[in-house]
Amino acid sequence: MILKKATADKMKECRLVVWSLHGIYGAGETIDEAFGLIETVEKAAEVYLKYAGLKEINTITNHDLMITANLFNITPKKGYID
Repeated sequence: MILKKATADKMKECRLVVWSLHGIYGAGETIDEAFGLIETVEKAAEVYLKYAGLKEINTITNHDLMITANLFNITPKKGYID
């Protein structure tokens, strides 16, 4: 399923949708309310990861990052991507 369609479907029943490796989508009565929801979930996830003892794993390879940078005509800072 396309991510935007899946997000729209979930937003019909939830005010917040979190997609691993993609981000957080939120809605509220005001921009402040939406931001507050997103910030709360982001902080909760950070606390969970710190105390769950899980290893932080980057599943995006340097090769994939370079392909993405090339697609957007971006030159990464020297030393950021080996």
